[in-house]
Amino acid sequence: MTMARGLDPLPAGLIVVGALTISGLVSRPYSPDPSHPRLRRWYKALDKPGVTPPDAAFGIMWPILLTGLGIGAWRLLRRDSTPARNAALGLAAATVGLVDGYAKITFGDRDLTAGTVESRALVGVALAYVTTASIVDRPAAALGLPLALWSGFGSWLTDELKQRNPRLDSGAAERLNAA
Repeated sequence: MTMARGLDPLPAGLIVVGALTISGLVSRPYSPDPSHPRLRRWYKALDKPGVTPPDAAFGIMWPILLTGLGIGAWRLLRRDSTPARNAALGLAAATVGLVDGYAKITFGDRDLTAGTVESRALVGVALAYVTTASIVDRPAAALGLPLALWSGFGSWLTDELKQRNPRLDSGAAERLNAA
C-alpha cells in the first residue's frame, strides 16, 4: 500500500489561509464590536466576572491562536498521509468549525446555555487535536495547545456568564417559557 505524499509548502499554505479566511468571514457577523451595535449592547449589558479580559484582548487573541493552529495544520499537511496525521487534520478543521459555531451560538443567538455546552465540546476537540498531532509532529501539537487552553478559560467564562445572566440568556429564557 502506497502512502500519499505530503503537500508542498505553497499548496499547504493556500489551504490553511483559505480555511482561516473563510472562518473569519463566517464568524465576523457575531463579533460584539462597534460595527454590530445591537450585539455590542447585549454584550456590554452582561454581568461579567472580574477576570474577564478587556474586549480588545479577544480581537487580538483569536487571530493569534487560530494562526498557531493553522501553522500546525500546515506542518501536518506537509507530512505523508497516515491515519494519525489525517485524524489530526480533521480535528484541526473541527476545532476551527467549533470556534465559528461558538461565535454564532453564544453571540449571534445570545444563547449562553448552548454556548457553554458548545465551548466544552470545543475544548475537548482542541485537546484531542493536540494529543493526536503529537503522534505525528510535536511542534504542530504545541502550536494548538494555547488555543485549547484559552478555550478552556473561555468555556469557564461562558458558564459564569450563563450563571450570572439568566435574563440575557436566550437559551434559559426559552426553557423558562416552555415550562
